[in-house]
Amino acid sequence: MARSRYDWTEKRIKRFLKEGRGKGHGASYKPWLIVSDVPSHGRTHRVFFARTGRQHHFLSDIEYYAFLHSTFDDTVIDIREQFPLDRPETLAIAAALGVKHPGYKGVPIVMTTDLVETRAGAGFQFERAIAIKPDDELDKTRIIEKLEIERVYWSRRGIPWFIRSESSLRTTKSFNLEWMFDTTGPGDIDPAVETAVSTNLAGALALHQDHLLGEMCVWLDRSLGLEIGNSLQIVRRLLCKKHLLVDLAKPVLSEQPCRYFSINLASS
Repeated sequence: MARSRYDWTEKRIKRFLKEGRGKGHGASYKPWLIVSDVPSHGRTHRVFFARTGRQHHFLSDIEYYAFLHSTFDDTVIDIREQFPLDRPETLAIAAALGVKHPGYKGVPIVMTTDLVETRAGAGFQFERAIAIKPDDELDKTRIIEKLEIERVYWSRRGIPWFIRSESSLRTTKSFNLEWMFDTTGPGDIDPAVETAVSTNLAGALALHQDHLLGEMCVWLDRSLGLEIGNSLQIVRRLLCKKHLLVDLAKPVLSEQPCRYFSINLASS
């Protein structure tokens, strides 16, 4: 039987290493795995993030939600997804723990950590490593063994490592962030239109305090002679930039009254 292009072989691992997978920072970073490297088992995401200057690859919704939470945190200056761990070291850790190293048909695979953040503190930078797992996997012995290899790996480096569960990520805040960031691709908004909406937004919010955000945006489109939907798209962008503030625990932001939204004067 012919091998699948998704099979792990020593040849494939060597090719990934030669390609520089897992190397670099910011725009130069290459994830160990990208969306096209794995068979599809649900939604995947390719997302451009201006702060890193590159497209990020996520293999599930919950990985994407964790990324959104990280990007919304201004102290996070870099995010490396599908970060590969040194295979000789993880093999040694597994042996020391007395557990089987993850493998595929006899080939030890390169283990990965879902997200590695670089954060900026007061005059210094530090990293955090994050494993992301569905709730129903966290009580499985084999999953716990693999997570322990990962935990020890990062502990040796003095880098904080923690787990984010699916239930902690499938939240109203995550759904709101997904809705907001869905419009943040590069070059997709006319700067003149964005300026017009931004300039008139504070007055429109004050005038329509008891109307829903979506209704106000339609009114603003008509007032400025814009195509319906433009103002709402820009409002979503402004929420991402924190130029417009709201409690992200409130569901369906477009259906919330305008009085819940405020202009962030500190960002002006």
